[in-house]
Amino acid sequence: ATTVLYTLIAALGMCVLTGFTGLISLGHAGFIMLGAYGYAVGVTRLGLHPGFAFILAGIVPAVAGLIVGIPSLRLKGLYLAITTLAFNFIVTSLILFGGEFTGGARGILIERPVVLGLNFQSDRVLYWFSLTVAVLVLLCVLNIRRSRLGRAFMAIRDNDTAAVSMGISLTRYKLLSFTISSFIAGLSGALM
Repeated sequence: ATTVLYTLIAALGMCVLTGFTGLISLGHAGFIMLGAYGYAVGVTRLGLHPGFAFILAGIVPAVAGLIVGIPSLRLKGLYLAITTLAFNFIVTSLILFGGEFTGGARGILIERPVVLGLNFQSDRVLYWFSLTVAVLVLLCVLNIRRSRLGRAFMAIRDNDTAAVSMGISLTRYKLLSFTISSFIAGLSGALM
């Protein structure tokens, strides 16, 4: 059930990018990997509190999403999908050849934390935490959809030329879509 929940969170991130904005990404797993490693590196290498590392797991992919989103300003359709797929391969290569920092092919082994008296060693506690995060992300995505931001995303998806003529900045909203989607995917990776 926990696996289903963090997969749901990743799918909600993908929904913001592809469903709302119409930008096709085949490399969303790269953002999930960055989130997982953002959490693992934050806890083991940087010695951060698990709560801060969880936030870091969203910020690292969000920054990467901003960087990957820059080519989306000029690319559409299949070309954008190929670019995001290349990003996925780049992230995989960086992790595999990261040496001690990423653990290479062996990865980073981390223990489940104890936060605020909750012992995440228990699968039940992890399930309830994952369910809480999934519900919060779902509520955020639904609110994004109903907001001015969501309407701008859908206008870009439907007809970007018409969206520009209505005063919607393609640059701003496409980059926001990539950033929000990547942040959500990073949270999924941290739970994974």
